[in-house]
Amino acid sequence: MKKSYFMRSLNLTIFLFITASLALFLGVSAKFIISSLAKNDIVFIQQVLNIIKQISRFLVSIALLETCVVILITTIELVHRFKSDKIINYFKSVYSTVLFRRFLTQTERTERVFTIETQTISTYNPINRTFNRAVNKCVVDIRQDSVIIFIKAPNNQQAQKLLKEMESQIKEEIANRNPNYYFSAPTRVKNALWFEGKKR
Repeated sequence: MKKSYFMRSLNLTIFLFITASLALFLGVSAKFIISSLAKNDIVFIQQVLNIIKQISRFLVSIALLETCVVILITTIELVHRFKSDKIINYFKSVYSTVLFRRFLTQTERTERVFTIETQTISTYNPINRTFNRAVNKCVVDIRQDSVIIFIKAPNNQQAQKLLKEMESQIKEEIANRNPNYYFSAPTRVKNALWFEGKKR
């Protein structure tokens, strides 16, 4: 199976959107710092303000550039959808991807272990961390006549076992969320698990 343009571009779009938002926030915050200290006549502070000004301009430029790239990537996908599918399916795909990632994510369970010295040690499950890192790259691509779901398989053998154990739950969840499609058994291709649904 081959990834669609939407599948290849979604994670990049999300990453660029988050970093653009962060860069814009930091850039605007820097401008507030500049305006609050601008009246100070101390030479050192003025030099620091000049550096902050340059950083602020750079961050805002990065934010604008990344926003333009996000708009371009999204526009290309929307044009493809308009020509061969429905634009609403783009938004359904994004929304379904967010919900499906939340469903797959394993909650970290931290326990407090009491030792002989009456100290508490916080523990974490590294398998969950590996699993979550992989499944957070999954994508749900909803089309007029099909639904294709890509799940990246974790590299860790134990995390892969966890994914294998969840297959029936995943299929049930997918079928419940997409009642107008029937899904075949999942297909494993290299490091990815694929679910494909056809319109009823």
